[in-house]
Amino acid sequence: TRARFLLEARSAARLQHPNIVIIYEFGEHEGVPFIAMELLEGETLAGALRAGRLPEMAQRVEVVRQLCEGLAYAHANGIIHRDVKPANVTLLPSGVVKVVDFGLAWLEGSVATTRTGQLLGTPHYMAPEQFLGQPVDHRVDQWAVGVILWELLTGRRPFDASSVPSLIYQVVHQPLPPAPAKTPPGLAAV
Repeated sequence: TRARFLLEARSAARLQHPNIVIIYEFGEHEGVPFIAMELLEGETLAGALRAGRLPEMAQRVEVVRQLCEGLAYAHANGIIHRDVKPANVTLLPSGVVKVVDFGLAWLEGSVATTRTGQLLGTPHYMAPEQFLGQPVDHRVDQWAVGVILWELLTGRRPFDASSVPSLIYQVVHQPLPPAPAKTPPGLAAV
């Protein structure tokens, strides 16, 4: 809805952090809502993963570190992203990581504005409580970062299935697979 769009735009616009896309303006023009944001050069983390452009472990860990910095700032300001995934992480040529697309952003303590039972987010990166319809907080973003870290370490997601119901079952009921043997111990603990 239009009210939800404006709430989300207002939420994202108040975030001023080097690891979060800058929102310059939002509003409506001739009845059409718009968001004007910084133009980002570079590629998404999803694209970099597909193309194998993050060969070094140090690069991969740095991406996650910067992602965590941006999300920690959003969380400190009461905003939960709720759709953290490689396609919503932009890697700039300078090495800076930007979190983008706060389209499902949630103001902590706000009331849901969507229909009951509607799946919001990208299933492979959603936390169990999102599937179970439980209240969410910043930990759903932390879960998604954990999935991204797993993907960066192993080249695959920790849970994968041929259908969304099977994926949901895995996320809700199965334990996380063990980290690969080659994973440095400190990183495996994370």
